[in-house]
Amino acid sequence: MDISVVDLNRVEVYEVGASLITLLAYPREREEVWAQVHASLCSYALRIRSASEPDQTTVPQPIKPIYAFRLEQDISRDLRTLERRMRDRMIAGRMGIGFLKEAVTGRVPEGLKRLSINELAELVRDDAGTIASPRMWKPVFGARACQSSI
Repeated sequence: MDISVVDLNRVEVYEVGASLITLLAYPREREEVWAQVHASLCSYALRIRSASEPDQTTVPQPIKPIYAFRLEQDISRDLRTLERRMRDRMIAGRMGIGFLKEAVTGRVPEGLKRLSINELAELVRDDAGTIASPRMWKPVFGARACQSSI
């Protein structure tokens, strides 16, 4: 099991959240991809904070330049891909609950004829907007530890 430690005295809360979300959505990606998505999430968080707390936009505060200068088109691209990946993982997680229920109770979950990926894909079809395909059913966590540049 990989364990990551984050010193909250050295990073901002939004950076920790961005690290967690990036790791969940991109567990086996190259460090370069991981860093780009992380920077986009941090930049997006700062933009949202600025819009929701306008009085704080003129108060001096520490910020990493990479977050301030991230292009909006790069942020949008990264967030679109991130949203799709997180949706796929949520669907896979919901499908996994069926296997957990069967393991605990010894019975097939209500609404299923038998416990199979295809049956579970039908069960979560509304969440997916279309039929959830078995391609979504893959490990979420890779062997790589969460290593952030934050």
